[in-house]
Amino acid sequence: MAEAFNVEKYPDFYNGKATRCEIVMGFLKQFPDPQGTITFDQFVDYYTDLSVGITSDEYFSDLIRNTWGVCLGGKKEVTKQEIQFILKTLREKLIQKTNGAHDELLLR
Repeated sequence: MAEAFNVEKYPDFYNGKATRCEIVMGFLKQFPDPQGTITFDQFVDYYTDLSVGITSDEYFSDLIRNTWGVCLGGKKEVTKQEIQFILKTLREKLIQKTNGAHDELLLR
């Protein structure tokens, strides 16, 4: 997973305040496994929590694409459909965490 993590657009990286390794390690430290193993549910929960503070689906989509939508060994980039699936999954998790609230303002 660390290999796919793109830090090029992180301000601390492009301003020279942090190395790629420091940024990736900072991300991985947010999860319980010190070896860097992250389950799908942990990944979704992380981005569900993060999405609460993001007011635009477009910005959130860009965040996902810029962080994870990199070409890996000649493979294609993450598709818009894959990002939409992630957004749908995150919304569903968020609705679960807000006890079924569907009001868009409560979900932001």
